[in-house]
Amino acid sequence: MRTSRINPPFYFLILFIAALGTYLIIDIKTLIYPPYSYGGVGLVLLGSIITIWSDYLFKKSGTTVKPYEKACFLNVSGPFRFSRNPMYLGFTVILLGEAIIIGSLLSFVFPLLFMMICKLLYIPIEEKFLEEIFGTDYTDYKRRVRRWL
Repeated sequence: MRTSRINPPFYFLILFIAALGTYLIIDIKTLIYPPYSYGGVGLVLLGSIITIWSDYLFKKSGTTVKPYEKACFLNVSGPFRFSRNPMYLGFTVILLGEAIIIGSLLSFVFPLLFMMICKLLYIPIEEKFLEEIFGTDYTDYKRRVRRWL
């Protein structure tokens, strides 16, 4: 299976902008109104922390963050203790927070689209690479830790 050479942050950024753009152009149905919509700010912050922390651990260990390159270190600490894909989780949580802030029905499609893109284009390749490189260490990790949460 070939994967796109486009990195997940590009899709995240496109979907983030698309959610805002569709709200400004096509406000179909508002589901969440202020002050409840402000709760999305907390999710944006949480998702940002998860993503930055995960990226830091990749850089600290000297392994690649790019999904189509082979890793040289298996991260199992920090946010990797509760998610095998914390960066994707963080991006998804940010998009969900944005959807809550916007409050529009259509905005909730974008976090789902991001999850589908990751599930179809990146996760299968990454898991294959990690199993080839780390063998039973990775399969044991897969048994202990869920893909998303």
